[in-house]
Amino acid sequence: MKKYVLTLLAAGLITGTSFAQEEKAEGPQPFHARSGVVMGPVAAIDAAKNEIIIGDTILKVSAKDIARLKVGDDITVGVHGRKVKVTKAEDNKEPELFDPRGGGVAMGPISAIDPAKNQITMGNNMIKISPKDIARLKVGDDVTVEGRKGRITVRKAGDKIEPEPFNGLTGHSMGPLQAIDSAKNELTVNDTIFKVKPADLAGLNVGDRVKITVTKTGTTVTRLK
Repeated sequence: MKKYVLTLLAAGLITGTSFAQEEKAEGPQPFHARSGVVMGPVAAIDAAKNEIIIGDTILKVSAKDIARLKVGDDITVGVHGRKVKVTKAEDNKEPELFDPRGGGVAMGPISAIDPAKNQITMGNNMIKISPKDIARLKVGDDVTVEGRKGRITVRKAGDKIEPEPFNGLTGHSMGPLQAIDSAKNELTVNDTIFKVKPADLAGLNVGDRVKITVTKTGTTVTRLK
C-alpha cells in the first residue's frame, strides 16, 4: 500500500508568509506541517525516540501508541498542533469529504472514482475535482491534489509541473537553475519563479546550483559549488 498524505497548514504553502524549499534529501524526513494527516503501513519503529516511519515520513507519537504498534500496521496519524492521534485501519470510519481549496495537499493512489459527483477517493478521504480531471483519471492512478488560492490542481505521476511565481514574504530555495529569463529578471528553481536583480543573472547558466534567499529587504542569489 502506498502512503497518503493530507497536509492542511504546511508552513509557506498555506500562509504565504514564509517559504523554504530544497531538493529532496535522501532517506525519511520529519513531518513538519502544523496540521495534517499521514496514512499508510508502518515501515519502522524507534521506541527510544517514540518515532515511527510511514513511507518517507518520520512522525513523533506517544509512548502508548509505540507500545501498541508493529511494523506493517496500516494506520492513520492525524497531527493538529501538538496533538497527535494514531488510528489503526480497523478503526477507520467511512470516507469523508476533504476540501483542499483553502490550502492542502493529498498524495497517493486513487481507490475509487464517482463521475456523477466529480469525486475521487484517496485513502479515507473523498475529494471533489473538475469534470476535466475526472475524465483523464482511473482507479490506481498515483496523483497529487493541491489546493491553492481557491483553485484545485490535479497532477498524475509523471506529469510536467508548471513553474509558479514565489508569493511569500520570506524564505529560501536551493537547487539547480531550471530556467533564466533575462528580459524579466527571473530565475526558476524547484518549479518556483523568483524575481531577482539584473546583477544576479551575471555569470549564471541553466543547471548551475544556486541558493535563493528572500527577505523583507530583498532577494539574494548565491551560486553553489
